[in-house]
Amino acid sequence: MNKPVIICVDDEISILKSLKIELKEAIGDTCLIELAQGGEDALELVEKFLADHYEIPLIIADHLMPDIKGDEFLRRVHLYSPKTLKVLLTGQANLEDIANAIKYANLYRYIAKPWQAEDLQLTVKEAINSYFQEKRLAEQTTQLQQMNQALVESEHKYRSIFENALEGIFQSTSDGHFLGVNPALAQLYGYDSPDELVVAITDIQYQVYVDANRRTEFIASMEQHNAVSGFESQVYRKDGSIIWISETARAVRDATGELLCYQGFIIDITERKQAEILLADYNRILESQVAERTEALQQQKELLQTIVDHIPVMITLYDQNGQIHFVNRELECILGWSSSELEHINLLTECNPDPEQCQQVLNHMLAATGKWLDIKIKTKDDRNVDTSWANIRLSSGMSIGIGQDITERLEAALRERKQAEEASILEERNRMAREIHDTLAQAFTSIIVHLNAASQRIMSDPNAVEVHLNTGRSLARSGLAEARRSVEALRPQLLEDGDLFSALNRIALQLFSHTHTCILCEIIGEAYALPPDVETNLLRIGQEALTNALKYSKASEIRVELVYDRAHCILRVKDDGQGFEVRSVSLGSGFGLIGMTERAERIGAQLTIQSEPGQGAEVVVSVNRE
Repeated sequence: MNKPVIICVDDEISILKSLKIELKEAIGDTCLIELAQGGEDALELVEKFLADHYEIPLIIADHLMPDIKGDEFLRRVHLYSPKTLKVLLTGQANLEDIANAIKYANLYRYIAKPWQAEDLQLTVKEAINSYFQEKRLAEQTTQLQQMNQALVESEHKYRSIFENALEGIFQSTSDGHFLGVNPALAQLYGYDSPDELVVAITDIQYQVYVDANRRTEFIASMEQHNAVSGFESQVYRKDGSIIWISETARAVRDATGELLCYQGFIIDITERKQAEILLADYNRILESQVAERTEALQQQKELLQTIVDHIPVMITLYDQNGQIHFVNRELECILGWSSSELEHINLLTECNPDPEQCQQVLNHMLAATGKWLDIKIKTKDDRNVDTSWANIRLSSGMSIGIGQDITERLEAALRERKQAEEASILEERNRMAREIHDTLAQAFTSIIVHLNAASQRIMSDPNAVEVHLNTGRSLARSGLAEARRSVEALRPQLLEDGDLFSALNRIALQLFSHTHTCILCEIIGEAYALPPDVETNLLRIGQEALTNALKYSKASEIRVELVYDRAHCILRVKDDGQGFEVRSVSLGSGFGLIGMTERAERIGAQLTIQSEPGQGAEVVVSVNRE
């Protein structure tokens, strides 16, 4: 705590030193003594010490100073620190200056120069004592005022609490009268006002308590312990209804220990008691449900244990470090280790002796992504088993590993792969057979037709013979080129050189160039591109239909129509030849019909053949655009 400060102000340093010596003799080290040789310097000191929270009980100032007169200086000090006592030292001050200092600066004392040491020391002592006495009186006054205010506020709060408390508050005598109650208690008992309750109830034991013995027990507890807490009872309200209450009260006694009254508070616990009854019923129901649930869980546990023990997959339970804590019987059977043996070995390293594979399996286990990992593991008897594992993390942090012996599955997959390879080989053989039929066989057929025609006219029409031979050569070259392209699985040359319609037109004209058959080729709709495989198969089907017409129909007219609409592309080959009975012709009777059917199936097309004896024949192929 900072020491009080006394400030001495005079323009003569010798006077200031004398003042400091005499003040030291008077007050010792109880106060700091500061010196200033002018009023402005002194005012700066006052501001500094007040800012640093120092007390300045006394200022002694000369009256005549070069920068400011003493009475004016003290007035300015009074503005900063009105409680500081001021002493004016001078031998030349007039009465007006002294009056101004008394009036405006609360001057404590005027001492003429030269001063008497005893008078100065006594004045300083009295001034300091007066300052601190005034301070103590002011503090005591403040404390008394605060205490009085606190008492008023306390009484107001108590009255407010008493009047506005939600709990019932009472004072009662030992013989059963209420001395006073608050509005909450009157309302609790069903009365309109506290006064009505106090007047109406003259015997608490029999008018309030449903069980009169509870009042006797209340008084006995008061006599023994001077207090009760949570004293629960059933009581009557004014209308005769019954509620539950809880009382907390104490005995109030005088200085001699004589009982004056009981006072305390009461709360309505009816809802709580009803809730306790409901809770008790609920607990009984809950206990019954828990018992039933426990039994159900036990059954589920047995069911789960049965499933785990007999399910044909391997199951492991392991922690976050990959340490295995449980395995099922299937794993024991497949790997060969019993549960007791697994407690003494590291199953992970035993099954995966290769360190790199072991780390891979551990990483898969710890990741627990649910994805399957196929891996060959080692059993107790040194067999290698193909397995597949998936891992799932539980909310507890543990994980479950699920494994399958996939040896049979892999063998089945191998068998399926071999069957697929064989089917692929067979399909390729069939493709080559179709291609040979559609290229070489048809080319040979056309060549034979032209050679026969040439033989018949060799003597009669040499020029026609030359035409037939040239056509035969052209067909042979074309057939050979198409055969080579078929072997290499390329698009037909006709489709490479043009579109589907022009290719069909060229085939038709080439096949029937030596005959008197009228060939009509027509495109209906706006042509659009089809997938290469679709165009190739449509071309081959059309070629087969034209070849059959050349060989069997003896038609005078053949119409080739290629129809393009929004949903379908339709190829129609129709002749007016001798026709045939469609029902009497099986697919196996001619490779051409088999080839057309297979090609239609390959592109998802619908093949229709219509014919009657003497009515010609019509081959229609309809393929979806998409």
